[in-house]
Amino acid sequence: MEEITLSLWDHILFILIGVVFPFFSLFQRSSGMKLPAFTSRQKKSLYISNSIVMWIPTGIILFEWWIKQRSFDEYWFGAPAFPESVWAYVGIFFLIFVIETGSGIISREKIEEARENFKENTPFMPTKVSELPLFSIMAFTAGFTEEVIFRAFCMHYLYATLPLSPNTFYIIIIVPAVIFAIVHLYQGPEAVIKILAFGLLFGFIYFYSQSLWLVIALHFIVDLIGGLISIFIIRGRENVHTP
Repeated sequence: MEEITLSLWDHILFILIGVVFPFFSLFQRSSGMKLPAFTSRQKKSLYISNSIVMWIPTGIILFEWWIKQRSFDEYWFGAPAFPESVWAYVGIFFLIFVIETGSGIISREKIEEARENFKENTPFMPTKVSELPLFSIMAFTAGFTEEVIFRAFCMHYLYATLPLSPNTFYIIIIVPAVIFAIVHLYQGPEAVIKILAFGLLFGFIYFYSQSLWLVIALHFIVDLIGGLISIFIIRGRENVHTP
């Protein structure tokens, strides 16, 4: 992995990403704050505003990387490599994803549980086909920006900060995955476990593929399928075209 010379902005950004954002998520969860119900118009506005907000820290990271003349191609946006380890971790990812997703919609009882969970923790998920285009934009934005933040930036930051040791490799993968999971705590404890597992796999895939594109694609697939399940299965076909 390419080692970088850290600047003050790198330290500030990591404190925001690794300390402030997780603390806010923990506080929100512990205080019992609940998301309100959203109308279709409110959800569409939320998809647009969230997409814009996610680009702010990502844009700062990309701008600093550019102004410091750090390489984007090496370990960021170059063509991914596909050693056997990458295929193995991608296979594990899809196995977990299929099992976890399938087990949640395997019966009417599971669908009812999922429906209650969506209502309580993720009421912003789409329920109509008309919401899908803007949700898809937000899903791709999340896939791109969150992987730049939690994989590319955080892993490089830790690699440049920590002394080299046999444990360094695991720390630079585990710590960003834990932060990634905590900031998604609003989705509920069960979702956090899944997100942590995906974050760890994304870290391994990113490290061995030497590119962000593969994890960005996998991240986008997870979010997009979640939206499709919300529309056609969790909410039910009878709700898809209702106003």
